[in-house]
Amino acid sequence: MSTVCRFVQLSMAFGAQRLFENLSATLGAGVSGLIGPNGRGKSVLLKLLAGDLTPSSGEISWMCPVYRVDQLHDAYGPRVADALGVTDLYEVFALIEQGRGSPADLDRVADLWHLPVQWQQRLADAGLDIPLHTPMAKLSGGQRTRVALCAALLRQDHFLLLDEPTNHLDASGREWFMAQVFAHPGGALVASHDRDLLRRVGHILELTEQGLREYGGGTICTVRCEWRKSKPWNSASGARKSNFAR
Repeated sequence: MSTVCRFVQLSMAFGAQRLFENLSATLGAGVSGLIGPNGRGKSVLLKLLAGDLTPSSGEISWMCPVYRVDQLHDAYGPRVADALGVTDLYEVFALIEQGRGSPADLDRVADLWHLPVQWQQRLADAGLDIPLHTPMAKLSGGQRTRVALCAALLRQDHFLLLDEPTNHLDASGREWFMAQVFAHPGGALVASHDRDLLRRVGHILELTEQGLREYGGGTICTVRCEWRKSKPWNSASGARKSNFAR
């Protein structure tokens, strides 16, 4: 499995509060899981890796583009097309369909006629039978999560940083997501407490008070966490009832 990211001696503090220090690991092109108790810094680590925060010290090296989906999906555009990140091309196709496209518009999409069908098919695969002009405000939380994940999965060459992606998905949505993320060619690091998802990953990073621990994939029974010994899993949702989140 080829290396796509390497971070070395990564530390983060907010004022006088040290969140973590001297984290080092290598990420491959497959799907890895990121676990740890509440408040340990998983979401912050994903933001650091995405370049959305600057570490107090340490180095991060990427060999490919990266795309992050936050646990709280607040940064949506007004329409589904905007949330997917295809606004400019969507507008050009709309003008052409209305008979108002210019020669420059036609040249721009000359080799891209397949894209509108691809966008719509990606939504349909996610169980979203909605047009691209649908206002995001009309969608439920679960539907907005699916749109956000579709936006990520459309970026085939990007490594994805996903924060609790199955939190707002029902059983069918979780199965759809897992099928898609494990087929995503760019790879992903998924912060999650979803037992079914973590069982399938090839690599697990556990963020602890002492730093990062690494485990092979195949079974999360290899992860020796104190909270797992004392806290039951919620088998209906695949989620922890307590401190196995952020």
